[in-house]
Amino acid sequence: MNKKKGIGVSPGIAIGKMIILNRNLDMTIKIKLKEAEVEKEVQRYLKALEKAKKEIEMLEEKSRKIFPSEISTVFHAHLLMVEDQIFKDEVPEIIKKNKINAEWAVQEKFMQLQEKIKSAGNNYLSERVQDVEDVAKHILSALQSVDHISLNSLEEDAIIISYELGPSDLVMINHPKIVGFVTQEGGETSHTAIMAKALHIPAVLSVENLMNYAKDGGVAIVDGNEGAVILNPDHNLLKDYKNRKMKFYERIEKQRDVLNKPDKTKDGVDFKIYANLEIISELDEVIKNGAKGIGLYRSEFLYITSYPHLPSEDEHFYNYKKILEKLEDLPVTIRTFDLGGRKFAKETLHLRETNPVLGMRGIRLCLNSEEIFKPQLKGLLRASVYGNLQIMLPMVCCVDEVIETRKIIEDLKKELKKEGKSFKEDIPIGIMVEVPSSALILEFFEPYVDFFSIGTNDLIQYTLAVDRNNPAVAKLFTPLHPAILKLIKKVADFGSKNKKIVSVCGEMAGNPIQAALLFGLGVRHFSMESYYIPDVKSIFTSIKAEDLQKIANKALTLPTAKDVYEFLLEEIGSILPESLLCTL
Repeated sequence: MNKKKGIGVSPGIAIGKMIILNRNLDMTIKIKLKEAEVEKEVQRYLKALEKAKKEIEMLEEKSRKIFPSEISTVFHAHLLMVEDQIFKDEVPEIIKKNKINAEWAVQEKFMQLQEKIKSAGNNYLSERVQDVEDVAKHILSALQSVDHISLNSLEEDAIIISYELGPSDLVMINHPKIVGFVTQEGGETSHTAIMAKALHIPAVLSVENLMNYAKDGGVAIVDGNEGAVILNPDHNLLKDYKNRKMKFYERIEKQRDVLNKPDKTKDGVDFKIYANLEIISELDEVIKNGAKGIGLYRSEFLYITSYPHLPSEDEHFYNYKKILEKLEDLPVTIRTFDLGGRKFAKETLHLRETNPVLGMRGIRLCLNSEEIFKPQLKGLLRASVYGNLQIMLPMVCCVDEVIETRKIIEDLKKELKKEGKSFKEDIPIGIMVEVPSSALILEFFEPYVDFFSIGTNDLIQYTLAVDRNNPAVAKLFTPLHPAILKLIKKVADFGSKNKKIVSVCGEMAGNPIQAALLFGLGVRHFSMESYYIPDVKSIFTSIKAEDLQKIANKALTLPTAKDVYEFLLEEIGSILPESLLCTL
Protein backbone atom coordinates (compact mmCIF):
# COMPACT_ATOMS: atom_id res chain seq x y z
CA MET A 1 0.00 0.00 0.00
CA ASN A 2 1.23 3.49 -0.89
CA LYS A 3 -0.39 6.77 0.14
CA LYS A 4 0.81 9.71 -1.94
CA LYS A 5 -0.04 13.38 -1.50
CA GLY A 6 -0.80 15.77 -4.31
CA ILE A 7 -3.13 18.68 -5.06
CA GLY A 8 -6.84 17.92 -4.82
CA VAL A 9 -8.49 19.86 -7.65
CA SER A 10 -11.93 18.26 -7.71
CA PRO A 11 -13.59 16.99 -4.52
CA GLY A 12 -15.04 13.61 -3.70
CA ILE A 13 -13.83 10.05 -3.20
CA ALA A 14 -13.44 7.50 -6.00
CA ILE A 15 -12.39 3.85 -5.91
CA GLY A 16 -11.51 1.77 -8.96
CA LYS A 17 -8.97 -0.23 -10.92
CA MET A 18 -6.00 1.66 -12.31
CA ILE A 19 -5.63 2.24 -16.03
CA ILE A 20 -2.17 3.57 -16.89
CA LEU A 21 -2.27 6.08 -19.73
CA ASN A 22 1.17 6.98 -21.07
CA ARG A 23 1.56 9.42 -23.94
CA ASN A 24 4.92 11.01 -23.12
CA LEU A 25 6.92 12.78 -25.80
CA ASP A 26 10.20 11.30 -24.61
CA MET A 27 9.62 8.10 -26.60
CA THR A 28 10.65 9.82 -29.86
CA ILE A 29 13.78 8.57 -31.65
CA LYS A 30 16.17 10.85 -33.57
CA ILE A 31 16.91 9.76 -37.15
CA LYS A 32 19.42 11.52 -39.42
CA LEU A 33 18.24 11.92 -43.01
CA LYS A 34 20.03 11.93 -46.33
CA GLU A 35 19.72 15.07 -48.45
CA ALA A 36 17.40 13.30 -50.87
CA GLU A 37 15.03 12.31 -48.02
CA VAL A 38 14.52 15.75 -46.52
CA GLU A 39 11.79 17.13 -48.81
CA LYS A 40 9.83 13.89 -48.58
CA GLU A 41 10.03 14.13 -44.76
CA VAL A 42 8.75 17.71 -44.84
CA GLN A 43 5.77 16.59 -46.92
CA ARG A 44 5.11 13.71 -44.52
CA TYR A 45 5.12 16.20 -41.67
CA LEU A 46 2.74 18.64 -43.41
CA LYS A 47 0.35 15.79 -44.17
CA ALA A 48 0.42 14.76 -40.49
CA LEU A 49 -0.17 18.39 -39.48
CA GLU A 50 -3.34 18.43 -41.57
CA LYS A 51 -4.46 15.13 -40.04
CA ALA A 52 -3.83 16.52 -36.54
CA LYS A 53 -5.91 19.58 -37.40
CA LYS A 54 -8.87 17.42 -38.43
CA GLU A 55 -8.57 15.39 -35.23
CA ILE A 56 -8.59 18.54 -33.08
CA GLU A 57 -11.66 19.78 -34.98
CA MET A 58 -13.37 16.48 -34.13
CA LEU A 59 -12.40 16.86 -30.47
CA GLU A 60 -13.70 20.43 -30.42
CA GLU A 61 -17.07 19.23 -31.69
CA LYS A 62 -17.16 16.34 -29.20
CA SER A 63 -16.12 18.57 -26.29
CA ARG A 64 -19.10 20.85 -26.87
CA LYS A 65 -21.37 17.95 -25.90
CA ILE A 66 -19.41 17.31 -22.69
CA PHE A 67 -18.14 20.65 -21.39
CA PRO A 68 -19.45 24.22 -21.12
CA SER A 69 -18.66 26.34 -24.17
CA GLU A 70 -16.01 28.40 -22.37
CA ILE A 71 -14.01 25.21 -21.69
CA SER A 72 -14.42 23.71 -25.15
CA THR A 73 -12.89 26.88 -26.61
CA VAL A 74 -9.51 25.48 -25.58
CA PHE A 75 -9.64 23.35 -28.73
CA HIS A 76 -10.13 26.46 -30.83
CA ALA A 77 -6.89 27.71 -29.29
CA HIS A 78 -5.27 24.38 -30.22
CA LEU A 79 -6.41 24.81 -33.82
CA LEU A 80 -4.83 28.26 -33.90
CA MET A 81 -1.57 26.72 -32.65
CA VAL A 82 -1.61 24.14 -35.45
CA GLU A 83 -1.98 26.97 -37.94
CA ASP A 84 0.69 29.10 -36.25
CA GLN A 85 4.09 29.59 -37.87
CA ILE A 86 5.66 27.63 -35.00
CA PHE A 87 4.27 24.39 -36.37
CA LYS A 88 3.61 25.37 -40.00
CA ASP A 89 6.98 26.96 -40.75
CA GLU A 90 9.50 26.52 -37.94
CA VAL A 91 9.25 22.73 -37.60
CA PRO A 92 9.80 22.18 -41.37
CA GLU A 93 12.80 24.51 -41.10
CA ILE A 94 14.25 22.35 -38.30
CA ILE A 95 13.80 19.26 -40.50
CA LYS A 96 15.58 20.95 -43.42
CA LYS A 97 18.34 22.60 -41.43
CA ASN A 98 19.27 19.61 -39.25
CA LYS A 99 18.26 16.86 -41.70
CA ILE A 100 16.30 15.01 -39.02
CA ASN A 101 13.01 13.15 -38.89
CA ALA A 102 9.77 15.03 -38.29
CA GLU A 103 9.08 13.40 -34.91
CA TRP A 104 12.37 14.64 -33.50
CA ALA A 105 11.84 18.12 -34.97
CA VAL A 106 8.42 18.36 -33.28
CA GLN A 107 9.90 17.30 -29.95
CA GLU A 108 12.81 19.75 -30.31
CA LYS A 109 10.44 22.65 -30.99
CA PHE A 110 8.22 21.62 -28.08
CA MET A 111 11.20 21.52 -25.70
CA GLN A 112 12.21 25.04 -26.78
CA LEU A 113 8.70 26.35 -26.14
CA GLN A 114 8.45 24.52 -22.83
CA GLU A 115 11.64 26.10 -21.53
CA LYS A 116 10.58 29.60 -22.56
CA ILE A 117 7.06 29.38 -21.16
CA LYS A 118 8.16 27.92 -17.83
CA SER A 119 10.76 30.65 -17.45
CA ALA A 120 7.87 33.14 -17.15
CA GLY A 121 7.47 31.84 -13.58
CA ASN A 122 3.69 32.10 -13.33
CA ASN A 123 1.38 29.16 -12.72
CA TYR A 124 -1.16 30.16 -15.36
CA LEU A 125 1.49 30.62 -18.01
CA SER A 126 3.57 27.59 -17.01
CA GLU A 127 0.55 25.35 -17.29
CA ARG A 128 -0.04 26.51 -20.86
CA VAL A 129 2.84 24.15 -21.67
CA GLN A 130 0.16 21.48 -21.40
CA ASP A 131 -1.69 22.97 -24.37
CA VAL A 132 1.42 23.09 -26.54
CA GLU A 133 2.23 19.51 -25.53
CA ASP A 134 -1.31 18.41 -26.36
CA VAL A 135 -0.94 19.80 -29.87
CA ALA A 136 2.51 18.22 -30.23
CA LYS A 137 1.07 14.85 -29.21
CA HIS A 138 -1.61 15.12 -31.88
CA ILE A 139 1.03 15.76 -34.52
CA LEU A 140 3.21 12.89 -33.28
CA SER A 141 0.22 10.55 -33.19
CA ALA A 142 -0.57 11.50 -36.78
CA LEU A 143 3.06 10.93 -37.82
CA GLN A 144 3.17 7.53 -36.13
CA SER A 145 -0.44 6.49 -36.87
CA VAL A 146 -1.09 5.97 -33.14
CA ASP A 147 -4.72 5.49 -32.08
CA HIS A 148 -6.25 6.87 -28.89
CA ILE A 149 -6.96 4.54 -26.01
CA SER A 150 -10.29 2.70 -26.36
CA LEU A 151 -12.55 2.44 -23.33
CA ASN A 152 -15.51 0.81 -25.07
CA SER A 153 -15.06 -2.51 -23.28
CA LEU A 154 -14.69 -0.97 -19.81
CA GLU A 155 -17.04 -2.70 -17.34
CA GLU A 156 -15.61 -1.84 -13.89
CA ASP A 157 -15.10 1.53 -12.23
CA ALA A 158 -11.65 2.76 -13.24
CA ILE A 159 -9.12 5.39 -12.20
CA ILE A 160 -6.97 6.91 -14.94
CA ILE A 161 -3.31 7.21 -13.90
CA SER A 162 -1.04 9.30 -16.10
CA TYR A 163 2.10 11.39 -16.06
CA GLU A 164 -0.05 14.24 -17.35
CA LEU A 165 -3.45 14.58 -18.99
CA GLY A 166 -4.16 17.17 -21.64
CA PRO A 167 -7.57 18.51 -22.69
CA SER A 168 -7.73 16.00 -25.56
CA ASP A 169 -7.16 13.11 -23.16
CA LEU A 170 -10.04 14.24 -20.96
CA VAL A 171 -12.41 14.31 -23.91
CA MET A 172 -11.29 10.88 -25.09
CA ILE A 173 -11.52 9.23 -21.66
CA ASN A 174 -14.95 10.65 -20.85
CA HIS A 175 -16.80 7.45 -19.93
CA PRO A 176 -19.34 6.56 -17.19
CA LYS A 177 -16.92 4.02 -15.71
CA ILE A 178 -14.05 6.52 -15.35
CA VAL A 179 -14.68 7.66 -11.78
CA GLY A 180 -11.46 9.55 -11.02
CA PHE A 181 -7.99 10.38 -12.22
CA VAL A 182 -4.54 11.12 -10.86
CA THR A 183 -1.52 12.69 -12.56
CA GLN A 184 2.12 13.15 -11.67
CA GLU A 185 2.21 16.66 -13.16
CA GLY A 186 -0.32 19.50 -13.42
CA GLY A 187 -1.59 22.20 -11.10
CA GLU A 188 -4.66 24.01 -9.81
CA THR A 189 -4.91 26.35 -12.79
CA SER A 190 -4.37 23.72 -15.51
CA HIS A 191 -7.08 22.78 -17.97
CA THR A 192 -7.02 19.32 -16.39
CA ALA A 193 -8.11 20.82 -13.06
CA ILE A 194 -10.77 23.02 -14.61
CA MET A 195 -12.19 20.20 -16.74
CA ALA A 196 -12.19 17.78 -13.78
CA LYS A 197 -14.36 20.21 -11.83
CA ALA A 198 -16.71 20.52 -14.80
CA LEU A 199 -17.01 16.71 -15.00
CA HIS A 200 -17.52 16.45 -11.21
CA ILE A 201 -14.90 13.69 -11.07
CA PRO A 202 -12.56 13.39 -8.05
CA ALA A 203 -9.05 14.28 -9.18
CA VAL A 204 -5.62 14.69 -7.64
CA LEU A 205 -2.72 16.23 -9.56
CA SER A 206 1.00 16.77 -8.95
CA VAL A 207 1.63 13.45 -7.18
CA GLU A 208 5.40 13.04 -6.91
CA ASN A 209 6.83 9.84 -8.49
CA LEU A 210 3.31 8.54 -9.17
CA MET A 211 4.32 6.55 -12.25
CA ASN A 212 6.98 4.66 -10.27
CA TYR A 213 4.37 3.18 -7.95
CA ALA A 214 1.16 2.80 -10.00
CA LYS A 215 0.51 -0.58 -11.62
CA ASP A 216 -2.02 -1.30 -14.34
CA GLY A 217 -4.98 -3.26 -12.95
CA GLY A 218 -4.27 -2.48 -9.29
CA VAL A 219 -6.81 -0.75 -7.06
CA ALA A 220 -6.58 2.98 -6.31
CA ILE A 221 -8.47 5.33 -4.03
CA VAL A 222 -8.68 8.98 -5.09
CA ASP A 223 -9.45 11.40 -2.27
CA GLY A 224 -10.01 14.78 -3.91
CA ASN A 225 -10.96 16.31 -0.56
CA GLU A 226 -7.63 15.56 1.07
CA GLY A 227 -5.55 15.70 -2.12
CA ALA A 228 -4.32 12.13 -1.75
CA VAL A 229 -4.20 8.87 -3.69
CA ILE A 230 -3.84 5.44 -2.10
CA LEU A 231 -2.43 2.73 -4.35
CA ASN A 232 -3.30 -0.91 -3.65
CA PRO A 233 -4.99 -0.34 -0.26
CA ASP A 234 -5.42 -3.26 2.12
CA HIS A 235 -8.86 -4.72 2.86
CA ASN A 236 -9.49 -2.66 6.00
CA LEU A 237 -8.52 0.65 4.41
CA LEU A 238 -10.63 -0.11 1.33
CA LYS A 239 -13.61 -0.82 3.57
CA ASP A 240 -12.96 2.39 5.51
CA TYR A 241 -12.87 4.52 2.34
CA LYS A 242 -16.02 2.93 0.94
CA ASN A 243 -17.71 4.01 4.16
CA ARG A 244 -16.15 7.51 3.93
CA LYS A 245 -17.34 7.82 0.34
CA MET A 246 -20.91 6.94 1.28
CA LYS A 247 -20.92 9.35 4.23
CA PHE A 248 -19.34 12.14 2.17
CA TYR A 249 -22.11 12.14 -0.43
CA GLU A 250 -24.84 11.62 2.20
CA ARG A 251 -23.49 14.60 4.16
CA ILE A 252 -23.48 16.84 1.11
CA GLU A 253 -27.18 16.19 0.55
CA LYS A 254 -28.12 16.59 4.21
CA GLN A 255 -26.13 19.77 4.71
CA ARG A 256 -27.99 21.59 1.98
CA ASP A 257 -30.59 22.14 4.73
CA VAL A 258 -28.13 24.43 6.53
CA LEU A 259 -28.17 26.83 3.59
CA ASN A 260 -31.61 28.05 4.66
CA LYS A 261 -30.35 29.01 8.12
CA PRO A 262 -29.41 32.64 8.90
CA ASP A 263 -25.71 33.50 8.53
CA LYS A 264 -25.17 33.74 12.28
CA THR A 265 -23.22 31.83 14.91
CA LYS A 266 -25.01 30.32 17.93
CA ASP A 267 -24.43 33.57 19.82
CA GLY A 268 -25.72 35.75 16.99
CA VAL A 269 -22.53 36.99 15.30
CA ASP A 270 -22.99 37.64 11.56
CA PHE A 271 -20.77 36.17 8.83
CA LYS A 272 -20.81 35.94 5.03
CA ILE A 273 -19.58 33.11 2.83
CA TYR A 274 -18.84 33.80 -0.83
CA ALA A 275 -17.60 31.58 -3.63
CA ASN A 276 -14.40 31.59 -5.64
CA LEU A 277 -15.13 31.41 -9.37
CA GLU A 278 -13.02 30.55 -12.39
CA ILE A 279 -15.49 29.76 -15.17
CA ILE A 280 -18.98 31.17 -15.69
CA SER A 281 -20.53 27.73 -16.12
CA GLU A 282 -19.91 27.13 -12.39
CA LEU A 283 -22.40 29.88 -11.44
CA ASP A 284 -25.39 27.54 -11.09
CA GLU A 285 -23.38 25.38 -8.68
CA VAL A 286 -22.31 28.50 -6.77
CA ILE A 287 -25.93 29.57 -6.29
CA LYS A 288 -27.01 26.01 -5.41
CA ASN A 289 -24.36 25.86 -2.66
CA GLY A 290 -25.67 29.03 -1.04
CA ALA A 291 -22.90 31.53 -1.79
CA LYS A 292 -23.74 35.11 -0.86
CA GLY A 293 -21.84 36.40 -3.87
CA ILE A 294 -18.46 35.98 -5.55
CA GLY A 295 -15.53 36.76 -3.28
CA LEU A 296 -12.91 36.07 -5.95
CA TYR A 297 -13.39 35.78 -9.70
CA ARG A 298 -10.11 34.73 -11.30
CA SER A 299 -10.25 36.61 -14.58
CA GLU A 300 -7.14 34.84 -15.96
CA PHE A 301 -9.27 32.14 -17.60
CA LEU A 302 -10.53 34.77 -20.03
CA TYR A 303 -6.96 35.30 -21.19
CA ILE A 304 -6.43 31.56 -21.61
CA THR A 305 -9.54 31.12 -23.77
CA SER A 306 -8.67 34.17 -25.90
CA TYR A 307 -5.31 32.71 -27.01
CA PRO A 308 -3.42 33.72 -29.12
CA HIS A 309 -4.85 37.22 -28.68
CA LEU A 310 -5.38 39.40 -25.65
CA PRO A 311 -9.06 39.75 -24.64
CA SER A 312 -10.64 42.87 -26.09
CA GLU A 313 -12.56 45.46 -24.10
CA ASP A 314 -15.82 44.00 -25.42
CA GLU A 315 -14.81 40.45 -24.46
CA HIS A 316 -14.10 41.63 -20.93
CA PHE A 317 -17.38 43.56 -20.82
CA TYR A 318 -19.64 40.72 -21.98
CA ASN A 319 -17.90 38.19 -19.74
CA TYR A 320 -18.30 40.27 -16.57
CA LYS A 321 -21.83 41.37 -17.55
CA LYS A 322 -22.95 37.72 -17.60
CA ILE A 323 -21.67 37.13 -14.08
CA LEU A 324 -23.14 40.33 -12.64
CA GLU A 325 -26.56 39.74 -14.21
CA LYS A 326 -26.65 36.15 -12.95
CA LEU A 327 -25.82 37.22 -9.37
CA GLU A 328 -28.21 40.20 -9.51
CA ASP A 329 -27.58 42.36 -6.41
CA LEU A 330 -25.09 40.01 -4.73
CA PRO A 331 -21.51 41.34 -4.56
CA VAL A 332 -19.11 40.15 -7.26
CA THR A 333 -15.40 40.75 -6.62
CA ILE A 334 -13.37 40.50 -9.82
CA ARG A 335 -9.61 40.27 -9.51
CA THR A 336 -7.65 41.91 -12.29
CA PHE A 337 -5.24 39.69 -14.23
CA ASP A 338 -2.79 37.92 -11.93
CA LEU A 339 -0.36 36.69 -14.56
CA GLY A 340 3.41 36.69 -14.94
CA GLY A 341 5.78 37.41 -17.79
CA ARG A 342 5.95 40.70 -19.68
CA LYS A 343 4.20 39.75 -22.89
CA PHE A 344 1.34 37.50 -23.90
CA ALA A 345 0.39 35.23 -26.78
CA LYS A 346 3.50 34.85 -28.97
CA GLU A 347 5.24 37.62 -27.02
CA THR A 348 4.70 35.77 -23.71
CA LEU A 349 7.99 34.02 -24.23
CA HIS A 350 10.04 37.20 -24.48
CA LEU A 351 10.97 37.74 -20.84
CA ARG A 352 13.29 35.54 -18.82
CA GLU A 353 13.70 36.34 -15.16
CA THR A 354 16.22 34.95 -12.71
CA ASN A 355 13.55 34.71 -10.02
CA PRO A 356 10.17 35.10 -11.76
CA VAL A 357 8.05 34.47 -8.65
CA LEU A 358 9.55 37.72 -7.32
CA GLY A 359 9.37 39.39 -10.70
CA MET A 360 6.85 40.87 -13.11
CA ARG A 361 3.45 39.55 -12.02
CA GLY A 362 0.07 40.69 -10.74
CA ILE A 363 -0.45 44.45 -10.51
CA ARG A 364 3.19 45.07 -11.50
CA LEU A 365 2.60 43.43 -14.85
CA CYS A 366 -0.70 45.22 -15.41
CA LEU A 367 0.72 48.67 -14.65
CA ASN A 368 3.62 47.90 -16.97
CA SER A 369 1.39 46.70 -19.82
CA GLU A 370 -1.46 49.03 -20.71
CA GLU A 371 -2.49 46.77 -23.62
CA ILE A 372 -3.45 44.22 -20.96
CA PHE A 373 -4.76 46.45 -18.19
CA LYS A 374 -6.78 49.18 -19.91
CA PRO A 375 -9.14 46.90 -21.90
CA GLN A 376 -9.86 44.95 -18.72
CA LEU A 377 -10.53 48.05 -16.63
CA LYS A 378 -12.76 49.57 -19.32
CA GLY A 379 -14.67 46.30 -19.58
CA LEU A 380 -15.10 46.24 -15.81
CA LEU A 381 -16.30 49.85 -15.69
CA ARG A 382 -18.89 49.22 -18.42
CA ALA A 383 -20.11 46.01 -16.75
CA SER A 384 -20.52 47.74 -13.38
CA VAL A 385 -24.00 49.02 -14.25
CA TYR A 386 -25.32 45.44 -14.39
CA GLY A 387 -24.73 44.48 -10.77
CA ASN A 388 -22.79 44.90 -7.55
CA LEU A 389 -19.20 44.97 -8.81
CA GLN A 390 -16.01 45.24 -6.74
CA ILE A 391 -12.53 45.41 -8.30
CA MET A 392 -9.62 43.70 -6.57
CA LEU A 393 -5.93 44.24 -7.33
CA PRO A 394 -3.50 41.31 -6.92
CA MET A 395 0.06 41.21 -5.59
CA VAL A 396 0.01 44.79 -4.29
CA CYS A 397 3.10 45.61 -2.22
CA CYS A 398 3.06 49.42 -2.05
CA VAL A 399 0.54 52.27 -1.96
CA ASP A 400 1.89 53.78 -5.21
CA GLU A 401 0.42 50.85 -7.16
CA VAL A 402 -3.09 51.60 -5.88
CA ILE A 403 -2.75 55.34 -6.50
CA GLU A 404 -1.56 54.73 -10.07
CA THR A 405 -4.39 52.27 -10.72
CA ARG A 406 -6.99 54.73 -9.45
CA LYS A 407 -5.57 57.42 -11.74
CA ILE A 408 -5.84 55.07 -14.74
CA ILE A 409 -9.45 54.28 -13.80
CA GLU A 410 -10.32 57.99 -13.62
CA ASP A 411 -8.74 58.57 -17.04
CA LEU A 412 -10.70 55.63 -18.49
CA LYS A 413 -13.93 57.04 -17.07
CA LYS A 414 -13.29 60.22 -19.08
CA GLU A 415 -12.76 58.11 -22.21
CA LEU A 416 -16.00 56.22 -21.63
CA LYS A 417 -17.93 59.46 -21.14
CA LYS A 418 -16.63 60.72 -24.49
CA GLU A 419 -17.67 57.40 -26.06
CA GLY A 420 -21.14 57.67 -24.52
CA LYS A 421 -20.78 54.44 -22.53
CA SER A 422 -22.32 54.01 -19.08
CA PHE A 423 -20.57 52.99 -15.86
CA LYS A 424 -20.96 53.35 -12.10
CA GLU A 425 -18.98 56.18 -10.55
CA ASP A 426 -18.29 54.62 -7.16
CA ILE A 427 -17.03 51.07 -7.62
CA PRO A 428 -15.36 49.65 -4.49
CA ILE A 429 -11.67 48.94 -5.09
CA GLY A 430 -9.71 46.62 -2.82
CA ILE A 431 -6.39 44.84 -2.67
CA MET A 432 -5.19 41.31 -2.10
CA VAL A 433 -3.07 41.11 1.04
CA GLU A 434 -0.69 38.37 -0.05
CA VAL A 435 2.77 39.80 0.59
CA PRO A 436 3.97 40.73 4.10
CA SER A 437 4.69 44.34 3.11
CA SER A 438 0.98 44.99 2.53
CA ALA A 439 0.00 43.50 5.87
CA LEU A 440 2.53 45.72 7.65
CA ILE A 441 1.41 49.09 6.20
CA LEU A 442 -2.40 48.79 6.19
CA GLU A 443 -2.78 52.30 7.62
CA PHE A 444 -1.13 53.75 4.50
CA PHE A 445 -3.45 51.80 2.20
CA GLU A 446 -6.56 52.73 4.18
CA PRO A 447 -7.35 56.06 2.43
CA TYR A 448 -7.14 54.45 -1.01
CA VAL A 449 -8.91 51.10 -0.64
CA ASP A 450 -12.44 50.04 0.26
CA PHE A 451 -11.70 46.47 1.36
CA PHE A 452 -8.93 43.95 1.95
CA SER A 453 -8.85 40.30 0.91
CA ILE A 454 -6.21 38.00 2.38
CA GLY A 455 -4.82 35.58 -0.19
CA THR A 456 -3.45 33.00 2.20
CA ASN A 457 -1.74 30.80 -0.41
CA ASP A 458 0.68 33.51 -1.55
CA LEU A 459 0.90 35.11 1.90
CA ILE A 460 2.21 31.81 3.26
CA GLN A 461 4.62 31.41 0.34
CA TYR A 462 6.11 34.89 0.65
CA THR A 463 6.17 35.00 4.46
CA LEU A 464 7.77 31.59 4.94
CA ALA A 465 9.89 31.68 1.75
CA VAL A 466 8.46 28.28 0.75
CA ASP A 467 7.36 27.04 -2.66
CA ARG A 468 4.66 24.46 -1.96
CA ASN A 469 5.16 22.93 -5.41
CA ASN A 470 8.76 22.10 -4.48
CA PRO A 471 8.68 18.64 -2.84
CA ALA A 472 11.92 19.37 -0.98
CA VAL A 473 10.32 22.14 1.10
CA ALA A 474 6.57 21.56 0.66
CA LYS A 475 6.17 20.26 4.22
CA LEU A 476 7.20 23.73 5.48
CA PHE A 477 4.22 25.28 3.69
CA THR A 478 1.80 25.43 6.62
CA PRO A 479 -1.14 27.80 7.11
CA LEU A 480 -0.95 27.34 10.88
CA HIS A 481 2.55 28.79 11.25
CA PRO A 482 2.45 31.34 14.11
CA ALA A 483 3.72 34.13 11.82
CA ILE A 484 0.81 33.59 9.42
CA LEU A 485 -1.74 33.64 12.22
CA LYS A 486 -0.31 36.89 13.62
CA LEU A 487 -0.41 38.58 10.20
CA ILE A 488 -4.02 37.51 9.65
CA LYS A 489 -4.96 38.74 13.13
CA LYS A 490 -3.29 42.09 12.41
CA VAL A 491 -5.28 42.56 9.17
CA ALA A 492 -8.58 41.44 10.74
CA ASP A 493 -8.15 43.80 13.70
CA PHE A 494 -7.28 46.71 11.42
CA GLY A 495 -10.35 46.09 9.28
CA SER A 496 -12.64 45.93 12.31
CA LYS A 497 -11.20 49.12 13.81
CA ASN A 498 -11.39 51.08 10.54
CA LYS A 499 -14.70 49.64 9.26
CA LYS A 500 -13.09 48.00 6.23
CA ILE A 501 -14.30 44.56 5.20
CA VAL A 502 -11.58 41.91 5.47
CA SER A 503 -12.14 38.59 3.73
CA VAL A 504 -10.02 35.48 3.29
CA CYS A 505 -10.08 33.85 -0.13
CA GLY A 506 -7.25 31.30 0.07
CA GLU A 507 -7.50 27.59 0.83
CA MET A 508 -7.67 28.27 4.58
CA ALA A 509 -11.20 29.63 4.13
CA GLY A 510 -12.47 26.31 2.77
CA ASN A 511 -10.78 24.13 5.37
CA PRO A 512 -13.32 23.67 8.21
CA ILE A 513 -10.87 23.65 11.11
CA GLN A 514 -8.80 26.53 9.68
CA ALA A 515 -11.94 28.52 8.83
CA ALA A 516 -13.06 28.18 12.45
CA LEU A 517 -9.68 29.54 13.56
CA LEU A 518 -9.98 32.44 11.10
CA PHE A 519 -13.37 33.28 12.61
CA GLY A 520 -11.77 33.35 16.04
CA LEU A 521 -9.05 35.67 14.72
CA GLY A 522 -11.73 38.17 13.69
CA VAL A 523 -12.45 37.33 10.04
CA ARG A 524 -16.16 37.49 9.16
CA HIS A 525 -16.07 37.26 5.37
CA PHE A 526 -14.89 34.07 3.64
CA SER A 527 -14.55 33.05 0.00
CA MET A 528 -13.97 29.45 -1.05
CA GLU A 529 -14.69 26.79 -3.66
CA SER A 530 -18.48 26.57 -3.48
CA TYR A 531 -18.64 22.88 -2.57
CA TYR A 532 -17.04 23.70 0.82
CA ILE A 533 -19.74 26.22 1.74
CA PRO A 534 -22.25 23.80 3.37
CA ASP A 535 -19.54 22.28 5.62
CA VAL A 536 -18.12 25.62 6.70
CA LYS A 537 -21.53 27.17 7.28
CA SER A 538 -22.59 24.10 9.30
CA ILE A 539 -19.64 24.63 11.62
CA PHE A 540 -20.16 28.38 12.00
CA THR A 541 -23.87 28.00 12.81
CA SER A 542 -23.15 25.23 15.33
CA ILE A 543 -20.64 27.14 17.42
CA LYS A 544 -20.32 30.35 19.44
CA ALA A 545 -18.07 33.14 18.17
CA GLU A 546 -17.08 33.74 21.79
CA ASP A 547 -15.69 30.18 22.02
CA LEU A 548 -13.79 30.55 18.75
CA GLN A 549 -12.21 33.81 19.93
CA LYS A 550 -10.92 32.11 23.09
CA ILE A 551 -9.52 29.24 21.03
CA ALA A 552 -7.81 31.66 18.61
CA ASN A 553 -6.28 33.72 21.42
CA LYS A 554 -4.73 30.58 22.88
CA ALA A 555 -3.55 29.41 19.42
CA LEU A 556 -1.66 32.70 19.02
CA THR A 557 0.48 31.80 22.03
CA LEU A 558 1.65 28.44 20.64
CA PRO A 559 5.15 28.22 19.12
CA THR A 560 4.71 25.67 16.29
CA ALA A 561 2.19 24.83 13.58
CA LYS A 562 2.01 21.28 14.95
CA ASP A 563 1.07 22.59 18.39
CA VAL A 564 -1.61 24.80 16.85
CA TYR A 565 -3.11 21.96 14.81
CA GLU A 566 -3.28 19.51 17.71
CA PHE A 567 -4.80 22.19 19.95
CA LEU A 568 -7.43 23.13 17.35
CA LEU A 569 -8.37 19.53 16.71
CA GLU A 570 -8.95 18.93 20.41
CA GLU A 571 -10.69 22.22 21.23
CA ILE A 572 -12.88 22.65 18.16
CA GLY A 573 -13.65 18.94 18.08
CA SER A 574 -14.89 19.10 21.67
CA ILE A 575 -17.55 21.75 20.94
CA LEU A 576 -18.82 20.55 17.56
CA PRO A 577 -21.90 18.35 17.15
CA GLU A 578 -20.97 14.72 16.40
CA SER A 579 -22.40 14.97 12.88
CA LEU A 580 -19.72 17.54 11.96
CA LEU A 581 -16.67 15.83 13.46
CA CYS A 582 -15.97 14.00 10.18
CA THR A 583 -15.30 17.37 8.49
CA LEU A 584 -12.19 18.02 10.62
